[in-house]
Amino acid sequence: HSIPFINEEKSETEEMQDFLVMTRPDILLVAGFPRRIGDPILSAIRIAAVNLHPSLLPKRRGGTPTRWVIKCGDRITGVSAHLIINDLDAGDILIQEKIEVDPSWTVGILEEITAQVMVKMSIQLINDIGCLLEQPSPQDERDATYDPPMKLEDARIDWNLSTSQIMRLSLAYKPKSALITNLSGEDICVWEVMEATVTNYTGAVGMVVDFDSSGYPVVKTADSALLIKKLLISGLIFEANKSVGPITFRPGSKLS
Repeated sequence: HSIPFINEEKSETEEMQDFLVMTRPDILLVAGFPRRIGDPILSAIRIAAVNLHPSLLPKRRGGTPTRWVIKCGDRITGVSAHLIINDLDAGDILIQEKIEVDPSWTVGILEEITAQVMVKMSIQLINDIGCLLEQPSPQDERDATYDPPMKLEDARIDWNLSTSQIMRLSLAYKPKSALITNLSGEDICVWEVMEATVTNYTGAVGMVVDFDSSGYPVVKTADSALLIKKLLISGLIFEANKSVGPITFRPGSKLS
């Protein structure tokens, strides 16, 4: 179709900037791009440069809003199409669409649903950009919030948190990565946790206080207890009710 194209491996280089400046596209649509769009590129866009951000702006500005939505237990999120300006995620909004979040969703499920909304929104932007630019909605800075990027090191379990907080943190990383805790001086990756049936245990937080009827370790949290169900070891998932290599849960073991 004679459409100019640049390989994604070059999408964060000066070559991409030169490509866009030379091409002078009518519309620039950005989704999940981890860098600020500079003035040379913005000046080359004929009609509009639009970012598709996976939250209901001005709430949850930042690089990993979907993870924060899951971690914090938000019941409503969405996608915002906004004009790109120098300030991060702060341009006038052209379209917004809400998404109702099920408490059982992982970040992977939310990202898949968000991507489907972005595809639909992209088509609307291309077809109706002239009309949408006539009535943009400025963001109210009084309602703005910003979430820092959630990184791998943020996946370490703080056993002083409540059971529900730790479970939501697990959902905020699946299926891309596991939570991390330390057992007997070794970091282990916890792939799946769930609330324990019996919760009125005594003991220090982070302590293995019991095993359920199937042999899964029960760990004390700030307010109750949870089961460690599955572990991620060398890219493979193992049930936590069995010893895997050097990993063995024992009564009184302390996780940190």
